[in-house]
Amino acid sequence: MRSGSPKLVVDTNVLVSGTISHHGASAHILDAFRSGKVSLVFSGLLLLEFEDVIHRPHITERYPDTVAGIDAYIEYFKKNATWVEGIPTRRWVKDDIVVACAVEGDADYIVSGDRHLLELKNVEGISILTPAEFARRFKL
Repeated sequence: MRSGSPKLVVDTNVLVSGTISHHGASAHILDAFRSGKVSLVFSGLLLLEFEDVIHRPHITERYPDTVAGIDAYIEYFKKNATWVEGIPTRRWVKDDIVVACAVEGDADYIVSGDRHLLELKNVEGISILTPAEFARRFKL
């Protein structure tokens, strides 16, 4: 990892969890992004996936206030994240858009709750951690 704040790609499950709850490791990671302690790398494909998931009926019904304010989160991501195309050019796992975004964005970490990504542990020099592992490592 280079000096300065760690650069990471957060999987959609982490983004959703961190936006619907203000507690827990995923929320702490998003707080760290807003305070400049970490940098996020995004792609249009990741943003589309996030928007799709956050607007699913079971989420909109259970968390209507969060979903109503989601545009502010999205605008913040658009203005403050590092953006890459993140289009997969090879197969790593089921969720290639996360890995492609991390590789193209030269991320230090992928943070995910998905087993298929976590089983890799590392891809092209990028460590893959759970939100809890990342938060513990960086004392968030």
